[in-house]
Amino acid sequence: MAWVRVYGLENRYLQQFDHRREQLNARSVRRACSQSAVTELAGLTQSMATFVSAYFLAGGAANAPIAVGKIMTFLFLMDQVQLPFINMSSTWATLQQAIGSGQRVANFVDSLAQGDSNPTGSKKSLATVRALSSTTACSIAPPNADRPMQLAIRLRAVTWSPIADRTTRDMDPSRAYRTSPPLLDGINLDVELSQILAVMGPSGVGKTSLARILAGLYRPDAGQIDVFGQDLSDLHSPVRNQIAYLPQAPYVFSGTVRDNLVMANPKASETAIADAVRLAACDEFIQSLPLGYDTPVGEGGVALSGGQRQRLAIARVILSERPILILDEPSAALDATSEEHLAKSLTNLRNRCALVVISHHSALIERADRVMQLQNVHLTEV
Repeated sequence: MAWVRVYGLENRYLQQFDHRREQLNARSVRRACSQSAVTELAGLTQSMATFVSAYFLAGGAANAPIAVGKIMTFLFLMDQVQLPFINMSSTWATLQQAIGSGQRVANFVDSLAQGDSNPTGSKKSLATVRALSSTTACSIAPPNADRPMQLAIRLRAVTWSPIADRTTRDMDPSRAYRTSPPLLDGINLDVELSQILAVMGPSGVGKTSLARILAGLYRPDAGQIDVFGQDLSDLHSPVRNQIAYLPQAPYVFSGTVRDNLVMANPKASETAIADAVRLAACDEFIQSLPLGYDTPVGEGGVALSGGQRQRLAIARVILSERPILILDEPSAALDATSEEHLAKSLTNLRNRCALVVISHHSALIERADRVMQLQNVHLTEV
């Protein structure tokens, strides 16, 4: 869900959902009409059979007397014979639903078995995500010495507290709900293009919360967040398409390596893909995969190691070509060599975008233009 919001895909997902819902409604109406028609036809057939039987019984009784008990027995037995055929219409519809449900269960079980025995055999693809993510990536030309630096993000007096009673708020937003003490209080921050800003601080002080606020995933309780002069709190603002966010535990979608790379930029050229892969140090392990870029990675990237998933997600963020990149602990799953390579790559990205890096590691912090310390709910420059 975080990727959907960060890349501004909400409307496209809603449009596809509405389209699928309309298709489902149309099929449900057709099925209901067909079932009703079959049921009525079965009832009409029963009535006709009863009428024909009564006609011949009446004719036979005119020629030779027939006991009333025999007539009642005949009609009763005829109803018992007709009843299964009458119920066949509803039974057939139920049977078709059961077959469809059974097929879905079997497919799910097969996918689990494939994930256990052969993680690269996943058949699920990212075609839907790729179709939805056709938003053109917005890039900004790197600034030069002849013009002033452009402000990318501005935070003014931002305060945020974790929700302690989210259910109450969701059921009735007008009611007051309890919150814990603020994690962020009175945060002021300016992030310029062509600048690397590092944020460090002890665990649990709210660094990830700050990153998610900058990415537009959390709304502050108070304060103002502007991205290129536009309010980020507007969920439909096009400025949200200027931000790419890498969470601490990035998610790798089912599909191929290429599907995951181009999710945020499906029109990326082969040169751009190769450049992003090189900067994220993915080129060697991708070349070692059986099918290279076309290798399925499985749901959640089960075919890859933790470090490979991390580097693939970093390459995806770089390939998005957004002018603002927010990286939350990007080197958490990387070894020392990969971390050093990533630090050099971020330095090379400085002229392309504004970088906000949440990290504890000195290799990344040393290359930052500014370093901020988050502690005791306040953000101060080091």
